Amino acid sequence: MAYPAPQQAPPPQTQWQPPPDASAAPAPAPKKKTGMIIGVVVAIVVVVVILVVVLMMGGKTVTMTPAEFNAAATDDFPTLNSGDTLIVKGNDIGAIISNPLTAGSSIITVDGTLLALPVTLPSSCAVGTSFTATLHVTTISYGGANTKWLREFGTTYSTAVSVPASAIVCA
Repeated sequence: MAYPAPQQAPPPQTQWQPPPDASAAPAPAPKKKTGMIIGVVVAIVVVVVILVVVLMMGGKTVTMTPAEFNAAATDDFPTLNSGDTLIVKGNDIGAIISNPLTAGSSIITVDGTLLALPVTLPSSCAVGTSFTATLHVTTISYGGANTKWLREFGTTYSTAVSVPASAIVCA
């Protein structure tokens, strides 16, 4: 007698399930970039602060005639602040007189005005040439108070001052 061939068992039955709803599944978490974002924000803030400080320190540039300069100098430069640049400009040097108080410096007239500060003239300056001095306003402590001063005179108060040749152009 022959035995029937063994039958394979049917595969186990699994219950049918609908495919997962895409909207119900949690989205994968985005990669965190907060560290990079904070770094970029900090870098931008630092750059802006540096620019503001540089612009504030740079000050303004003011051009004056010799007569305007003399008036401002006797009144402690009321319209200027530390960090400002002052350009004294004239069309004609009328006279160059040796300064007896500061060796090597001169007292000059420009456009008919005796300039209130002694100058050390570069070789390009002569009677009849134009005169331009570029000066930088700063603040120093003198006599227990702060006062405006020209950086070209150094960092301490002195009565023996002269605008250096490096700050002067004549043509």
